[in-house]
Amino acid sequence: MELKEVVFCRKSTRKYLMEEVDSITYNKIKDYSSHLKRCEQDIKTEIKFLEPKDVLSFLPFKAPHYVAIYSEEKSNYLTNAGFMLEQLDLFIQSQGLGCCWVGLAKAAKLESNGLKFVIMLAFGKPGCEDALRPVEAFKRKPMNEICDFFDEKLEPARLAPSSMNSQPWYFTHEDDIYHVFCKTPNILESIALKNFNKIDIGCALCNIYVNNSETFETFKAAAAKPVNKYYYVCSFKI
Repeated sequence: MELKEVVFCRKSTRKYLMEEVDSITYNKIKDYSSHLKRCEQDIKTEIKFLEPKDVLSFLPFKAPHYVAIYSEEKSNYLTNAGFMLEQLDLFIQSQGLGCCWVGLAKAAKLESNGLKFVIMLAFGKPGCEDALRPVEAFKRKPMNEICDFFDEKLEPARLAPSSMNSQPWYFTHEDDIYHVFCKTPNILESIALKNFNKIDIGCALCNIYVNNSETFETFKAAAAKPVNKYYYVCSFKI
């Protein structure tokens, strides 16, 4: 299954068989992780595969495998991390495995080669039959709540995963340019979501990228028109 197809049927798996993934599939995932596209080219990152003993988790489930992303702290580094790791999320699920973002887990080592731990994925053989789902089963905001006018090209972004299903993204159009905004959190959201929504934006951008891999490019626009209660993140063309 291609990644752009997985966008429309992915599901967060929270029940795993506690057995290792076969070595061929595991090595395919590791190889793919070394070729992830970035949306911010000048940010140093590192992908590390971890065993359960290397993970500090506050979640009620465990997985046989974890993969973490580390990054230098620069402008938009969280969005870039989400963009990169969402590619791996989709690829893992394309291999018939279960996968889940685990914001309430940390690597035992919070630094690696001078880079800071950002977030990780859990993955492995799903302990349930419905590791994927039909697009009708997604619980997401309607298109008119995430952009200034209906645009089917934004459907992959609408379906992207987000922390606590907060769906913080908003898109505006300016000729052939798309501007990306993130919801400005209130006090409670700032506590609950911390910096996760910036990672979520990267996931949404990734879903657009995998459906437009030949033409997608991000950049900073000089004068994107502001959107009330949202802050500007970046712009892109497809």
